[in-house]
Amino acid sequence: DFLVLEGVLRTIFIYARKTRSHERYAGWPSLVAGIDATSSRADIQNALGEPIATSHEFIRYRNEHGYLQFEFDGETLSMAVVLAEVVDRE
Repeated sequence: DFLVLEGVLRTIFIYARKTRSHERYAGWPSLVAGIDATSSRADIQNALGEPIATSHEFIRYRNEHGYLQFEFDGETLSMAVVLAEVVDRE
């Protein structure tokens, strides 16, 4: 899925698991070297190092172009999200 605001692509959602609504786009053989749709939190941190933010639901990294966030449903990777910016929900 994509989030476009005012004609600008802001966010890309890449689903790790197939669901009825995301079956066509789910899974990836390797999004980032050392990370695939079955990767654990530890696998991701071993591949990318220390994240800038973590919670029970996600691990977030920053680079010069924006953010890469890995989201979890419990201990299972559910999606990777590429963000141009992070919006504070408070």
